[in-house]
Amino acid sequence: MYQAIIGRVLWHLHASWGSSFVLDEILAIAYLVGVVMSVYYIKSYMRLWSVPGMIAVSLLASCGEGDGEVDDSLPSCEEDTRDDEFVVGIEKTGEAGFTLAILDSLPAPPAKGDNQWSVELRDASGTLMPGYALEVAPFMPDHGHGTGVTAIVTDDGDGAYTINPVNFFMPGYWETTITVVDEGPTDSEDDDIDIDSMVFKFCVEG
Repeated sequence: MYQAIIGRVLWHLHASWGSSFVLDEILAIAYLVGVVMSVYYIKSYMRLWSVPGMIAVSLLASCGEGDGEVDDSLPSCEEDTRDDEFVVGIEKTGEAGFTLAILDSLPAPPAKGDNQWSVELRDASGTLMPGYALEVAPFMPDHGHGTGVTAIVTDDGDGAYTINPVNFFMPGYWETTITVVDEGPTDSEDDDIDIDSMVFKFCVEG
């Protein structure tokens, strides 16, 4: 690139001034400078694309360029047998005996984009459990990624909570883990205790 530009300028100078030892030396040095600048430019360009470029290519290949395209290599929602059939009141019980029920979903069934869930939490004895923190983590195991949108949880009292948004930014099979957390007396996360967790599995249509 640079040697081509410098070479064109030098050719015009040589044609205009004629040939001499000093002029030839200047032309040779200038041409070498152009070659060095071109090599530096190419190396800089390659460094720019080496790591970020490979990461971008990998993400685009795995997620359909992030625009919500369906991966044809995976089963459709009609064919997928891993997901839960959504019904109002669907509930999951964790290993510690806590049960979380989805009393309402907007939209219903859960769809691509932002969803709002109204849920209810009970302990092993069936007692409604207000005052807990819920951590919501949607994840696509087939693609190995979650979502960049954080779910905000509101404690509505009497064991009822609103989760908004539950973000499924692309179609496919999603596993949403909801962890029940007993927050400590301080704002430090070191005081938080994970009580139980449940996983809701939904396949989102495109």
